[in-house]
Amino acid sequence: MTTSVRPPQKYAVSTLHGKDGERPKVMIIYTGGTIGMMENPESKTLEPFNFDHLLENVPKLRLCMLPRAKAKTNVNNLINLHCNMTTSVRPPQKYAVSTLHGKDGERPKVMIIYTGGTIGMMENPESKTLEPFNFDHLLENVPKLRLLDIDIESVEFVNPIDSSSMNPGHWQQIAKVIEDNYDNCDGFVVLHGTDTMAYTASALSYMLQGLNKPVIITGSQLPIGDVRTDGEENLITALQIASARNCDGNMMVREVAILFEDFLWRGNRSTKHSSDNFCAFSSNNYPALASIGLGIHFNKDVLLKPDMNGPLKVHYGIDTNVMVIDLFPGIQENVVRHMFHTPGVKGIIIKTFGAGNGPNDPWFIREIQEAVERGIVVVNISQCQNGHVNPGLYAAGLEISKTGVISGKDLTSEAAITKLMHLFGQTDDIEAVKEQMVLPICGEMASEDAD
Repeated sequence: MTTSVRPPQKYAVSTLHGKDGERPKVMIIYTGGTIGMMENPESKTLEPFNFDHLLENVPKLRLCMLPRAKAKTNVNNLINLHCNMTTSVRPPQKYAVSTLHGKDGERPKVMIIYTGGTIGMMENPESKTLEPFNFDHLLENVPKLRLLDIDIESVEFVNPIDSSSMNPGHWQQIAKVIEDNYDNCDGFVVLHGTDTMAYTASALSYMLQGLNKPVIITGSQLPIGDVRTDGEENLITALQIASARNCDGNMMVREVAILFEDFLWRGNRSTKHSSDNFCAFSSNNYPALASIGLGIHFNKDVLLKPDMNGPLKVHYGIDTNVMVIDLFPGIQENVVRHMFHTPGVKGIIIKTFGAGNGPNDPWFIREIQEAVERGIVVVNISQCQNGHVNPGLYAAGLEISKTGVISGKDLTSEAAITKLMHLFGQTDDIEAVKEQMVLPICGEMASEDAD
């Protein structure tokens, strides 16, 4: 036994103290295996790393016992709906992160657009609060990017925001950055807070018509500077997906998608379902575009296949005179009437029970009928995460459909409300909005053939 293991190596990995004035002591017993390997820069083979340099190879061990404080971000100076695109982002930061080459002797180029959110935060060593880190030092914060076969540029909001403060002006800003750099980049990765990520993904999918390159939105549940962060893996995987090509040399993904933990989801089919799980997003009515394990496995049959020859056309128009009404047992007539008579409202999403059902009270049907007659576009979507509206299945749903309410089929709430914003941003023609609302624009809903 005395010759089969090396003498223990000791490391002081924090400045905090445990019980009785001493820090907790944990021993690592390394037997071998993939976990303890690093790539040899010369041979490109995996070799066991030297545990004498454990802190050098795993620098986040220094953070193991540091306290986490509540996130604090600057949400001042938010961009308005008609934002000044030239002053709202910092100039791109360029990083050549490897010496490998891609197609035609060039590495793929991916642009990171940092809007804010948990993923881009680091702990301030003095205040112990979480703050957005400086993307000028991206490689320092995520050194594994040096191992990727990608050239990276980054653009960041001058005032990174919490995603709960996201608004259509920010969507316009992101779209403008993509448009301005579209011809010079192979793909885009948008770093975003998780709370409104599905709204942004849905909105961008409608705005970026003719998109023929990947726009991968990702974030994290823990800051990228946290010792157990999911952000580092999400960022690296998002970059790999945004640079991936198929056997024909074309970009593998040519749509707006959300990458989170183990799956790549269509952006306008996704919703956040957990606030404390690393697998925070799901798409209950559409399969994953890719699954992530030891490798990235694309589900090629469900990837969007846009016209390869069409140009990118960005639709910046967004009209926010829309709202969502979420039904519940006991909802009162005066409340519903007040919402249906909201000044200036053009479109309303009603989230109904089950397959599209609602109260059969005469006053409820009457309020919907009168709203439709006043020219308000009313769309029926289900509160259920799985399934779709089938208004003819029950009498309660049939009565609603007879008022002229549009079936939202299997739209998510995020995709439905942003689609109304988008359509009213293009036209005030009520009939045109109704016609387009029931047709898929970019894979956000089932087609007529699927019904």
